[in-house]
Amino acid sequence: MLAVSIALGSITSAFADSVVKSWLLRNGVGAFTLTFVQNTGEKVAEIIPDLFVPTTLSHARQIAKIPIKLPTYLPQGITINDNTPTLVGRVGSAETIAIRVTQKFLTPDGRGKVVSVESELLDIRETSATDVTMATPDQGYTVDNVKIGKNDGIIVMQAKTSLPLFINWSDGKYWFRIFCSGADRNTLIKIAESMR
Repeated sequence: MLAVSIALGSITSAFADSVVKSWLLRNGVGAFTLTFVQNTGEKVAEIIPDLFVPTTLSHARQIAKIPIKLPTYLPQGITINDNTPTLVGRVGSAETIAIRVTQKFLTPDGRGKVVSVESELLDIRETSATDVTMATPDQGYTVDNVKIGKNDGIIVMQAKTSLPLFINWSDGKYWFRIFCSGADRNTLIKIAESMR
């Protein structure tokens, strides 16, 4: 998926399969499709019409125009360091930073062949967009209002399981979004509140 928040406009998710995740973004300029492609090596993410640049957190801090905030609290087993894969890109004048922590493991496929699988543990996005809004919930999602410190935000959950998918909020200057695999509602809020 690319907030630490999702950049720009109304957001509608569409999961093609476990390898490709897409988000439809709309704003006053037009509609954009944001796609994260995993397990392809050379292509990490793309946004139409603009391409996100895959890099490291250390390099992203040097080239990004917006200051990159990081959580001071993370669940056990998840770490962020200078080499953490990070995407830097923009739609129009809104810059977006995406920090992604993944885990690779070997598992047998349907034919008994051992293959490498990558699972997403953490996705943090930040954007300088000023008009991020959530579209009407669909495809089995529900949306609740939450407070991140003194700031208003929303938490998007799976309707059937009530498990959180991500949390989205603004500090008044930037918009943020956090996904954390396996995190419950309180853990997700704790990560968001620790952003510095």
